[in-house]
Amino acid sequence: MWLLSYKMMYSPQISKADFKRAKYEKDFNKSVKIRRRMEMIYLKYKNYLHETIADIIGVTPKTISTWLCIYESRGLDGLAQLKYKGQPSILHDFKKTIKEVIEQESPRSIEAIQFLVKEHTGVSRSLTQIRYFVTKHLGIRRRKIQPLPGGNIDLEELASKQEYYLKNTLKPLIHKSLSGKEKLFFCDAVHPVQGFYNSYVYSEKSKSMRTSSGRNRFNLLSALDVTNMDLISIYGGTYVNSDTTVELLELLRKNYPEDTINLVLDNARYQRCQYVQEQAELLKINLFFLPTYSPNLNLIERLWKFLKKTALAGKYFATKESFQNSILDFLTDIENGKYTAKLKTLINYNFQDLTKLAV
Repeated sequence: MWLLSYKMMYSPQISKADFKRAKYEKDFNKSVKIRRRMEMIYLKYKNYLHETIADIIGVTPKTISTWLCIYESRGLDGLAQLKYKGQPSILHDFKKTIKEVIEQESPRSIEAIQFLVKEHTGVSRSLTQIRYFVTKHLGIRRRKIQPLPGGNIDLEELASKQEYYLKNTLKPLIHKSLSGKEKLFFCDAVHPVQGFYNSYVYSEKSKSMRTSSGRNRFNLLSALDVTNMDLISIYGGTYVNSDTTVELLELLRKNYPEDTINLVLDNARYQRCQYVQEQAELLKINLFFLPTYSPNLNLIERLWKFLKKTALAGKYFATKESFQNSILDFLTDIENGKYTAKLKTLINYNFQDLTKLAV
């Protein structure tokens, strides 16, 4: 009892240098535990009683005495070391099994993983423990499922067709474009609808936003030169058809009267019809149609995703005009080069490898 009482009241001399360091560390050290220990040194230097310090920090007086003993024997550096690691979780014995099960089942929630762990290992753990183990020790985190094109076609067959197209058609066109010999455009239509486009914001409290009424649509057909982010667009019609496509071809030729123009586009009927191909031949514009189910090879698709994120997401449009103006302002900003640097990081010549993304 005498020894315990002595330890509870133990008070080593604290140097002024250690006080100054503790004064800083109690506010700025990354570790909450070390900040508490430094605050203890700070308060003890100011002659606070053990019981008062313990009450302020939220520990027992015995803990204060233990920390002071560490300080006297090993100094402030020793007090700032946290060596407790605890016992390794029994889940480590099943790391391979758990990882294989998660990869096979593709669970949608931590609750589902918790159930799978119990089913395959017999180990029952809380959701917090399961989440920590999966993220910190297995390197698995919640990921958004990426859409893969392909319809009913076999994925390996589609991947083979895309690889062939990239090697024999698209990459040679890209090489000519980068060397400045020919112009290369990626063409596609987009049809934003006036409505709610979800977004994320930084805020202390949750945010709500009114949703637009009506289903007004904005039809836009564009051709994008990825090399310099030049964008040629046709918009304003009630829908996009073969006439719209020919109008875009004519605008391309008008803007680049002397250049060899190569245009990559998908297999939409209004683009691949005989009329469009005949007009392209008259205008001396070379059309290169993508393999079926290959939107991932059409780089302008990335621009449309950026458009929705920038011009539409998290915004309320009270009128049709405000909705359309937001898109038109975006197109104007593209033309003025506002997003050129950003787009060059988003839209590049790195293409999706289908074989690595299948679920």
